[in-house]
Amino acid sequence: MQTATEDIGTAKSRRLAARVGALACLACCVLAVGEGLFPGIGLDRFAVGFLLLYIVSEPRKVLRSQWIMGLALIAAGIALAAMRDKVASALWQGGRGTLMFILLFASVTLLQYPAIRSPSMQVVRIIVTNLPPGRRYLWLSLASHFLSAITNFAGFALLASFVASSAAGELRKRMALALSRGFVAASTWSPFFLAMAVVVSLMPTLRWVDIAAPGIVLGMLLIVFGAVCDRFGKRGDTVEEARVPVVIEGKQAAMLKLAALSLILVGAVAAFDAIAHLSMSATIAIVVTVFSLGWFLILAATRTPGVPRVSWSEYGSSLVDNVGGLRGLSVLFIAANIFGQGVSSAVDGQLLVAAASKIGVSGVLWIPFLMFVIAATSILGLHSVIMIVIIGHTLPPAAIGLSQQTMALLMLASWGIGGVLSPLSNLTLYAANMLGQSNWSMAWRDNGFYAFGCIVISTVVIVGFHMMQGGAL
Repeated sequence: MQTATEDIGTAKSRRLAARVGALACLACCVLAVGEGLFPGIGLDRFAVGFLLLYIVSEPRKVLRSQWIMGLALIAAGIALAAMRDKVASALWQGGRGTLMFILLFASVTLLQYPAIRSPSMQVVRIIVTNLPPGRRYLWLSLASHFLSAITNFAGFALLASFVASSAAGELRKRMALALSRGFVAASTWSPFFLAMAVVVSLMPTLRWVDIAAPGIVLGMLLIVFGAVCDRFGKRGDTVEEARVPVVIEGKQAAMLKLAALSLILVGAVAAFDAIAHLSMSATIAIVVTVFSLGWFLILAATRTPGVPRVSWSEYGSSLVDNVGGLRGLSVLFIAANIFGQGVSSAVDGQLLVAAASKIGVSGVLWIPFLMFVIAATSILGLHSVIMIVIIGHTLPPAAIGLSQQTMALLMLASWGIGGVLSPLSNLTLYAANMLGQSNWSMAWRDNGFYAFGCIVISTVVIVGFHMMQGGAL
């Protein structure tokens, strides 16, 4: 009896902590947007305070490995900053720089409930997961790519849940790889990915539209390369079970509706960005909030036979649950920012340039060099954001002979490649758990060759883009 009472008390305290955390996250986001609209009035200080409250309200939601990595980076960053007596500055900039992360991801979580409950999204999910062999990998990658580009991880998770229940063995692995690779390729251009927010924040004069077009081209090439790898890498003895043809009604209408929604959302972000001139994360927060509420109201007003109606209570519960999963990444991002600030205060970027020149790295050779450095750290389990933030703080593009656009495209491509190459990335852990295999083999064995090929392709494309801008070889 006492145990049951304790369990009830524990459950209540956890629900309370989840709600406190969600409210703290909401307050942090509102204050961060307020700081973007009215800079200089000190709202960012309160936003950072609520961010810390959000993290500590449910520390158990942060994985032990994330705590260890985060605390180690924070300690190293403080030690480096202390060498120049800049500890307070490093801590403040680390917390303040994390506001854009929590603002972006919390905003995107608003899209997850209407996306998952959308009848059109369900139809598209059924279409792409029931394609015949030959076209399945490419279409799965494209579906994951474009759905995730708009809804972030929700699009990937939606398709992955269906793959997990409808396929098995080698086929399930190939389908999971298609989804994973399509997802990370969206980091090269999607404004709703953290990669874009981080890169744009490191280069304040850069806008999303400046690199969207070459990013889309690069993303498509990486998807095609993935399809080629699948075609020549699949086992010859893989036998698929015969499937009963699935009759899907309203295919064209569903795809047209989602295409229209996607164009409206991306167009609204581009238009508001051009008009308001706010930070990318603040722009997305405002546009996505309005868009998500509009999408929810449309779903609430639409009655589809056989589809449960949406409700405000489910919407709120979904938001609380989804926001709870951001704590681990928040810890890593704060740590990466503090470490980056520490490195930039203790290390002279010009000395790094001079040291690199002694081993023959200069000019356009910085592109493959940095891509391999970021990939190497990703292999060891470090999140790509750590090296990207360090590079952004210590190596300004002009110092190594690159334009901001070129450096941004390099960072975005490296972010995506690191997502499939790192055994500790959220994507790899999710996919490995779905397949019931080791995350290390998933990252290194299943994605190693693909990642190397992506580095080569990205290098060629980025060097070409660099030359088109008038850059020298």
